[in-house]
Amino acid sequence: GDAADWRNSLQLIAQKGPESARGVAFPLLGCSWMQRDKSEAEKALAFIPAQGIANSFDEATIPREYCVGRTAWLFGNKEVAQTALTAARGIFERTTREQPDYAQGWTYLGLTDAMLGRCDEAIREGRRACEILPFTKDSWIGPIWITYLAEIYTWCGDKDAALQQLKIAAELPTGITYGELKSSPDWDSLRGDPRFEQI
Repeated sequence: GDAADWRNSLQLIAQKGPESARGVAFPLLGCSWMQRDKSEAEKALAFIPAQGIANSFDEATIPREYCVGRTAWLFGNKEVAQTALTAARGIFERTTREQPDYAQGWTYLGLTDAMLGRCDEAIREGRRACEILPFTKDSWIGPIWITYLAEIYTWCGDKDAALQQLKIAAELPTGITYGELKSSPDWDSLRGDPRFEQI
């Protein structure tokens, strides 16, 4: 499928050397999450340096700890996930303290807290990102925060709120795509719900 073709293209770029590999490490990791491919995820993680990596998709700087933690969480390795996500949480929390108007810091703190089961905080943090940079102010990145807020609600088990946010994101020109909805494990708990199928 498309994700496999996209991953193959990224792997060809990664083979050009360490600099190239770093440049595509996060998209490669994202593809491996979409395809639920643990061994490919581990290969992609190897390209991510200790100081973290820039995600060109949402203009965030993502700590390596978050990448490790989210991968472990996705594949059910609870112990590694807990340790890495707790470390990532400390980094994001410091970022939000030092840069309270940096939406990226809030949204990733929210995603991290959702994976750690700190749902009340996660929802507040996800909403904060949407308030700081709404899609009415930034039509390119704003919709991403709505999608991330939908993820937070999904991971926290609030199906209604998740579907409400997803519907908004899907209707925006730069919102979530059909491919992401169809392939991403993030929405597995919503599958089978007629409202999700409609979106």
